[in-house]
Amino acid sequence: MNKQLRAWKKWAGAGLLALAAGAAQAASSVGLDVQLLPTGTLFNGQQDIAVKVTVTNRNAVPVRVLKWALPGGRDGSAFRVTRDGTLLPYQGAVYKRPAPTADDYLTLAPGASYSADVELSGLFDMTDGGHYSIEFDSFSGQLVAPASAAKTPAAIAADLAAAQPGALESTPAHVWVEYGSGPSLSAALAAEPIPETAAQAKAGAGGVSYTGACTNAQKSAIATALNSAATYASRANRYLAGMTASTQRYAKWFGTYSDTARGQVKLHYAKMVNAFNGKPLVYDCSCTDNYYAYVYPNQPYKVYVCPVFWDAPNTGTDSKAGTLIHEMSHFTVIGATDDYVYGQSGAAALAISNPARARRNADNHEYFAENTPALP
Repeated sequence: MNKQLRAWKKWAGAGLLALAAGAAQAASSVGLDVQLLPTGTLFNGQQDIAVKVTVTNRNAVPVRVLKWALPGGRDGSAFRVTRDGTLLPYQGAVYKRPAPTADDYLTLAPGASYSADVELSGLFDMTDGGHYSIEFDSFSGQLVAPASAAKTPAAIAADLAAAQPGALESTPAHVWVEYGSGPSLSAALAAEPIPETAAQAKAGAGGVSYTGACTNAQKSAIATALNSAATYASRANRYLAGMTASTQRYAKWFGTYSDTARGQVKLHYAKMVNAFNGKPLVYDCSCTDNYYAYVYPNQPYKVYVCPVFWDAPNTGTDSKAGTLIHEMSHFTVIGATDDYVYGQSGAAALAISNPARARRNADNHEYFAENTPALP
């Protein structure tokens, strides 16, 4: 055992090691307990590091939980991983989904549990030696819906509109990786460029390239959407630059106004304008999942386009152009946005309940830019 690891163990003490060996558990804001259990406590940099996350309904009544807010049901960005106190960037995919339907909820009976195993070392760089703290922290503005029996379509829609925000949170679990035991993933990527880099190089300083066997019709649709998205971003940037006080449009999608808050979202759109007009953009048409699109936030500027995208209108609500705005906002170098809610009703409710999260939600950026129906 190396000297650094002995120092960690001495510092941590028996109590912390016992917590690492066991499960980290916490009660959420909606009566759901979250338990996080690592597969071990001591690893080398070449081993997979996985956790088992279990969500248990402690309510006396059934609860309908949004599936993609559950562990294994959404991207791994719901995890918070730090190494020696430094937050690690998430390296997995984030998605634009349609607004949730009744089928997107899982009913948990009183006392029932849902579990999933998640391999974290493929989503975060956990190769370097150090003390890692792992938490599950999944927030959704549409986390739980009324637990009702089958109803008419109108009643089901009303139930979904009444879905409540909430968080699924665990307490931290702890693992250790030995120093000098494996190569750094970040260093490996820097030494050997990933395939996307070659595609971006082909696109040039401000061009567009395609991967994933895009057809000519798909390339044409993307090119049209790109022009519209660039226009959307430019108009949003100009609109925000001219603001001196709250407007209906700003309040609808970003909530309470302040010059600082307005400056934050304006910067996102200004970066989008620069990216749409001057960065090498790559579009991949190979996705077959029932999404609009997805990206890897730390891999600008490649977008994976999915089947729902092709059926969307070019402009307007949940459009192709709006989807490109949504995905562009996810890139760490643009806005590092998350997906707290999907759909106009969820985004509008988030702007009221939590303006700070609305300014970090990708759909809010999309709907502000689309501005349909138009607001002054």
